[in-house]
Amino acid sequence: MKAFWLVRTSLLIILLLSSGVLFALNSETPVDRYKPPTEVSGTVAEDTVWTRDQSPYLVRSSITVSPNVILTVEPGVEILIVQNQDFIVDGTLRAVGNKENPIIFTGTAQVPGWWRSINIRNEGSAFLEWCEISFAGASTGAGILKAGSGSLRVTNSIIRRVRGDGLRISSGYSFFESLNNVFMYNTNGVRVGINSSFFDQTSNFVSNEVDIHLDGGTIGANVSWGAGGDYSMTVTGDVTVGVGASLEIAPGTVIKFRQNNRILVYGELQARGEESRQIFFTDLRDDSVGGDANGDGNETLPRMVGGDRSIF
Repeated sequence: MKAFWLVRTSLLIILLLSSGVLFALNSETPVDRYKPPTEVSGTVAEDTVWTRDQSPYLVRSSITVSPNVILTVEPGVEILIVQNQDFIVDGTLRAVGNKENPIIFTGTAQVPGWWRSINIRNEGSAFLEWCEISFAGASTGAGILKAGSGSLRVTNSIIRRVRGDGLRISSGYSFFESLNNVFMYNTNGVRVGINSSFFDQTSNFVSNEVDIHLDGGTIGANVSWGAGGDYSMTVTGDVTVGVGASLEIAPGTVIKFRQNNRILVYGELQARGEESRQIFFTDLRDDSVGGDANGDGNETLPRMVGGDRSIF
């Protein structure tokens, strides 16, 4: 009996000691992996590299990349922008990520319209590859805003949750290219200003109020429109092709008109489809081609007569 109690007591002591060791192991101070952001603001006045080691970057007040200055952003960098602040590019922005390490431009809060835009203006240029731009649109009403004579290349990127235009293109640029992007949950996926071209049959559009918004007005230059047939380009006001100007529409493109809008041609309209890639000019309510452009399912159907006006 005494031996039994000795064994039992020994087992109890071992159990308590083991529990104590486990408790000690589990009661170690948790690892705090917090990394304070690198705060940036004001003017970038000399060539600068934002590195992944210093990420995330917190834009406390608006950034301006000066003319003739290059700001390079390394793959994997995250840029957090405070409410109502802007990211202005008068020089060159090179933000080239990769599939495994995209570059993030986003707000300090996940609210559409939280910060302003990547604003490429004057002679500024930007090269955005494998980037994600989200929750922009304050004041400027765009996520990426391109004006002026510089260049813009946007490829393999996601532009989402913008209050306004995911991408807005104004006339006057020297070079513009959009390839393999995703525009999702924006007011307009892309907004194309008059006298600007948009030719991209590789990108996808998901749940925008309007996929590609075409401004009305007079075309006075040589302009190209082109988009994949799964979505549509929407004419939002009368478009006039002026004398000496031309409008070329790519095979497979779907052009939809809001009610009473039209295209007037005093110059040249080139719309040469192919047997397997027809060009459609149709009513905004026509869901048979180019998707459900007015977002109402089957609630409205195109009118056989009088929905849009004409190509004249």
